[in-house]
Amino acid sequence: MDTVIAEKVLDRIVDGIIEDWLFDSPTEDDRDSIFDSSSSSSESSDDDDDFVDNDEPESKRRKHCHCDDEERLKLEEKKLEIQEKLLDLEEKKLSLENAKCDLIKRYLQTRRR
Repeated sequence: MDTVIAEKVLDRIVDGIIEDWLFDSPTEDDRDSIFDSSSSSSESSDDDDDFVDNDEPESKRRKHCHCDDEERLKLEEKKLEIQEKLLDLEEKKLSLENAKCDLIKRYLQTRRR
C-alpha cells in the first residue's frame, strides 16, 4: 500500500516538473528567435544594421554576439538540469516499481506456502 502511494506521489512530481518545463520554457518559435536573434534582426533591417555596424567598434559587435551565446548556454544548462531531474525521478520510479514487484513476489510466495 505504501509503494502505491509513493508511486502516485512520484508520478505527480514527475508530471509537475514536466508541466513546469513545458509552460515555463520558451516556445519553439521563441527558442528559434533567441538562438538566431542576430539573423532575424538582420533580416528585418539590413540597411540599418550595416550603418550601425560601421559606426560600432568591433569589440561591441562581438559583445552582442557573446551575450546571445551566454543566453543560449543558460537555456541549454537549464534544459540539462531539467533532464537530469527527470532522469533521477525516472530512476526513483523504477526503484519503486522494483520494490513493488518484490513485495508482490514475497506475498505470492507466502501465499503458496
